[in-house]
Parts: sequence; C-alpha cells; structure tokens
Amino acid sequence: LVHRLDGPYYCSRFGKDPRIDAFKDPWRAKEDDRVYEINKEFACASIFQSKWSYDMNVMLGYKPKEPVTIINNAVDHTIFHNRSRIDWASAASGERKIKIISTSWSNHERKGFAHFKWLDANLDFDKYEYTFIGNLPNAYSPSMFEHIKCIEPLTSEDLAPILRDHDIYIAASELEPCSNALLEALNSGLPTIFRDGSGHNELVGDAGFKYDDPSEIPNLLERMEETYLELQARIKFMTIAEATDKYMAVYKKCLTA
Repeated sequence: LVHRLDGPYYCSRFGKDPRIDAFKDPWRAKEDDRVYEINKEFACASIFQSKWSYDMNVMLGYKPKEPVTIINNAVDHTIFHNRSRIDWASAASGERKIKIISTSWSNHERKGFAHFKWLDANLDFDKYEYTFIGNLPNAYSPSMFEHIKCIEPLTSEDLAPILRDHDIYIAASELEPCSNALLEALNSGLPTIFRDGSGHNELVGDAGFKYDDPSEIPNLLERMEETYLELQARIKFMTIAEATDKYMAVYKKCLTA
C-alpha cells in the first residue's frame, strides 16, 4: 500500500498548530493516531502533499513509513491555465482598477474570512476591486461586505475564466497543507499574497509575498504592482502528468522492494 497522507487532523480539523500547541499540550487527535496505525501495518511507502504537512505530522511524534516522498497536488491544466489572461498593462497604466480575487470551497473560519473583512474595511477601493468566490461561514452573509463582491461556488469550468480575468490572488487561509484553490490561481497566472506558515509558502515560492497580519497587505500590493510581471514569470506548478509520474515512481519502488 502506498499511503498518501496529509493534514494532520490536529491542524485541519481541530485548528491546532504543532509549532505552538504541541509543546504545551501532549494531546493528539485520535484520527491521526488511527491513520498511523494503518500506515504502520499496511504501507510500503508514504506520500505527503507538502513538506509543511510532513513536518507538522513529524512534529507531533508520528513516524510515517519510509520511503517518504513529497508530491504537491496538481490541477487540470486544460481548465486552469494562463492563456488569454487579462492584460496587466491596462491596470499598470491606470486605465482600470487592479482586480483581486480569493476563493474557497470550505466555509471554515480558518479560510481567512476575518482577513477579508479587514481588507473590505481598509483597502483603497478607488484603486482595487475585490471578488470572493465560494462558501461563506454561517455567521457571514454577502451583505456584510461593503466592497468585496461575493459569488457563490462555481464549477471549475466557470471559475477558471474568472480567475484569468483577475490580476492578484490573496490566500488568507491558515494551517493549509496544499491548497487546490491556490494552485488553481497559480495555474491561471496570478501572483499571490499569502498568509505565512503553511503549505502556501511552498506552492507560491518566489511568485508572491507572505504576510502575518492583514495590515501588511496594502504595502505588499504596492510592491507587487512594481514587480508584477517578474513575479508572474516566477510562477511554478506541477502538471497532473508530472504528478502521475512521481506517484508511479513510488509504486515501482514498492513493487521492486
């Protein structure tokens, strides 16, 4: 069994950060314990979708079956691509507003909604326009945002051209192993401002800027405007075919071990 692992549940379900909580609270999620019982009994190899996910699991004391391989997620490049993108020059010249977008299928608070609220109240909306596509937490409604346009979840086919019609992606979620929403944006050619401290760092790399507090974002947007095309050229991602090859290499190792 090649065992693909992510999480851990300690982070994704319970919102705890091993870098902070594990040292003051020995508690571990029973779901994670069960995952590693299966891993120990049946796995011949382990795959993690990000180095961050691997590190968080190991920090909790888990020992995934060797060999361990990191293989990031990939999205359908026939749908999410950067062809026929909106022209950045028209925004850089001031002919139109700079278009920012965030997306989230999950409606969990950890997806960054408090940060979106801060941005709604503090961004210069004479200069920017902002779209959010996805599910809102139960405590939120589109009317709570004065400036950010909220759109209900869309199919991939409907979402992809909207991503290509925006300039900058903001990934505000926390404790995120390997965000498919972020990968869709990167595949669509959007430099990204992202919340520090999760799998976002690996996926964005040098194609954007990290932040800790949303009050940092206005200055980061200005920096991004100055180096937009350079950042866009640095976007890297893995295709589904490349991810498949990496998975097949792990399977072959198990079969020949």
